[in-house]
Amino acid sequence: MKNTAQARYTRNETVKTYLFDRATVFAGDVSMTTIFAKFNSSISASMTSSIAAEMDNTGYSSEKHIAKLKVCNTAAELSSNAQVKLDILGMIIISKSLHGTMTYFFSAADALCVSRLMGDYEIMLENLALLTPDYLTAVMLTGFLGEINTFKGLRGSTALINGGHTVLTKQAAADLNITSKDIVTLKKSALKYKTSNPTFYNGLMQACKIPTITVHHTTANLDIIDAVTKIPLGGVSGTMSKAKGAQISNPEGVLFFPALLSGHSTGILSKLGYISKLINMDIMQGVNNTASYSLTQGTMTTEEEAALNLSLSEAIAADKTAIAQKVKTKKALKAAALAAFKVLEAAKEI
Repeated sequence: MKNTAQARYTRNETVKTYLFDRATVFAGDVSMTTIFAKFNSSISASMTSSIAAEMDNTGYSSEKHIAKLKVCNTAAELSSNAQVKLDILGMIIISKSLHGTMTYFFSAADALCVSRLMGDYEIMLENLALLTPDYLTAVMLTGFLGEINTFKGLRGSTALINGGHTVLTKQAAADLNITSKDIVTLKKSALKYKTSNPTFYNGLMQACKIPTITVHHTTANLDIIDAVTKIPLGGVSGTMSKAKGAQISNPEGVLFFPALLSGHSTGILSKLGYISKLINMDIMQGVNNTASYSLTQGTMTTEEEAALNLSLSEAIAADKTAIAQKVKTKKALKAAALAAFKVLEAAKEI
């Protein structure tokens, strides 16, 4: 949902808590008690419709987006493996019918993506006897089908991307508007306390204010798998030069950065028992950026770890220098514009 809607949900809970904690102040006030009860009912309705919006099939589904990223990555990996074996066997036509590029699946609309995924699955299933066991196994193919069905079965759309947040339905928006109208009525009903109990009144007016709307953050989802087994890797630590602090991937192998700056970003993916990887991403502002990476099992030497950390430190330093230069340039342009304005004003007085 947009930040303005989220701010109103936050405001509602703040007012509810404020009045609930001070119910004794207006215990004998019928009008305040009545509107507060209605407000509580409106909040419940708005929260119910907000939760329903997350499941609405016309809205953006973050879970489906992640599932699509995962299955498309699997499709590309398995298809590439199968192509190698088929090329070795001289079966070039069948090899070319497979697609080892992740974007071939991911860039397509959800329905077409499922069709393309199933197409490659059926080709690999039909030729499984030729591909097993070095390049493709029945277990891997079964897992692939499971990912397809998971993606296909999730409600929502990956096309209506709204920065990774829920898209409000008409019902959710209407219920939220009702709570705003109740706030207006509450403020009117509380006017009597402006003189008799200014502390209570001023506190309520403060609670009724919509909190500061923060800038919409740019986010990123990284899908991390084992390079050999293709199994999702949980517990992977990720650090990006455009993000604050490290993040850890969940058991499904998804590593989420809740807030990044846009532009080129350098990062490191690391997990005990695996070779750390230096990654580079071009972060687009205002959207949920996605990428997939694989880690190879092994042990890093002290020198290798130091080299990677140095690369990341240099990238962070470069980012800070670039940001400082942008600020300096903006100040210079602002000063130049102000100087030009003063010259024009002086000319008018002549």
